[in-house]
Amino acid sequence: MLHWVQFQERLISRDLTGIKSHREVGDGGCAISLAYEASIKALKRGNIGVRDIDLIINCSVSKLDVECNQMLEPSFASFLAERLGAINADHFDVSNACSGMITALKVADMYIKTGMAKHVLVTSGEYTSPVIYEAQKVSFWLNPRAIPSLSVGDGGGAYLLGVSSNPKMLRFGEPQTLAQYDSYCVADAAIGATGPRMRTRGKALHKAAMKQLIPSFRRVLKTLELDWLEIDHIITHQTSVKVIERGNDVTVDAFGQCKCYHICVDETGNTASTTHAVALEKGLEDNHFNAGEDVLLHSYGSGLSIFIAHFIIPQGVNSWL
Repeated sequence: MLHWVQFQERLISRDLTGIKSHREVGDGGCAISLAYEASIKALKRGNIGVRDIDLIINCSVSKLDVECNQMLEPSFASFLAERLGAINADHFDVSNACSGMITALKVADMYIKTGMAKHVLVTSGEYTSPVIYEAQKVSFWLNPRAIPSLSVGDGGGAYLLGVSSNPKMLRFGEPQTLAQYDSYCVADAAIGATGPRMRTRGKALHKAAMKQLIPSFRRVLKTLELDWLEIDHIITHQTSVKVIERGNDVTVDAFGQCKCYHICVDETGNTASTTHAVALEKGLEDNHFNAGEDVLLHSYGSGLSIFIAHFIIPQGVNSWL
């Protein structure tokens, strides 16, 4: 189950990024509050009590509190478990950049299939808007790698996993890590400003990702025995409208026109590990999904990490909102 928190809409530079708006956490909010609100919605939709959760996996990239301090120790998941009151749940963090949530879904799936857990909550809160403020203080002429920082947005997401009799309910391709691109997008502490900064070789990173697009899709289609033309929904990482549209053109040449290629980044911004959860929630709001349809989630993370998941939309989805 996939959710996000409502934020204050704020216009940002359309000319530089193509982003019309994004969402920002309200006053007093942070990464933990975003993950918490998304988790509460997941439990409500799944009709699962918090004490029935066996495991909580957090995969936030930002992990920022209200004052923009990184919550690294103890784990972010432990803070969330305490706030939820999940006294019976084990908890830990998983880090894989923007591919973190799909990576955590794979870990959760393994816990369930091996009988180590019945209900797993995979969650993330991305409080990334401080990156925008840092970028706005520098000269883009002298610091062109700061421009992609203007495209981010805050987001929260949570998936609730349980036992299923359908072996095709949730499946995964093979994860990839292309470490030769690890310097193309780097986040670290800001200099002379509160919180983080991000510097990205945007064109080079997108070129590297595009080079891997068709090979990664070919592998997952073969492994999972999927027909591209029969997949109901394709959701790739929401980086920019131009990049997603270019990716669609490339896949059309290779496989033909898919049924639906989702784009929402121009309204939400790039919400890091929660990007697919945000896109799914946006699709729910727009009545794009029906029970029994299938969705392919295609993630890119700085590093360069690539991970693809495929799942069937469960019953009751139309009553979630």
